[in-house]
Parts: sequence; structure tokens; C-alpha cells
Amino acid sequence: MQINSLKNGLPQVNRPDGEARPAQKPERAAPTAGDRVSISEEARFLQELRDAANGMGEVREDVIQQAREDIEAGRIGNEEDMRRAIDALLMEF
Repeated sequence: MQINSLKNGLPQVNRPDGEARPAQKPERAAPTAGDRVSISEEARFLQELRDAANGMGEVREDVIQQAREDIEAGRIGNEEDMRRAIDALLMEF
């Protein structure tokens, strides 16, 4: 048997008797009624987070830099600020 170059994504096979025929793709098993896919709640939540992050737009580096400076200087980032931020996040849900 001799295998020649790919044709239509499949190799051309020459059988020992000289008859050329394309190789056949293997048959796929038909899905059974019991086949199913389940996604955990955690995976769904992560996908929602990804979707939300993708829709947020560009990152404002100037705002991030200002926040870093404010945290380092002690103007923001104290315990009361954290409580307010957490409360605001919880209100969105």
C-alpha cells in the first residue's frame, strides 16, 4: 500500500491491487439520548464575570495611578473606605 499527498484533507491511498481511492473519515458515533453537558454554577459565574469585564471598555491608567498615589498617601484605603466599597458592591447584586 502506498499513501500519496493529501487531497481534500484526506490522504490518497493506493491499495495493493493498484486501485486508488481516497481514505475515508472514521464514522462518528451518534449521540445517545443520555449524552449531556452540565456547567457548574461556578463556571457560569466566571463566564458572567468575563462577559462583564469585556464590556467595561478601556482601562484609565490615569485614574489607576491617582488611586495608587492616594492609597500610598493614606487618603483612601482605610477600613471605613473598604466597608463602603464592599457595601456598594453588594448593593449592585
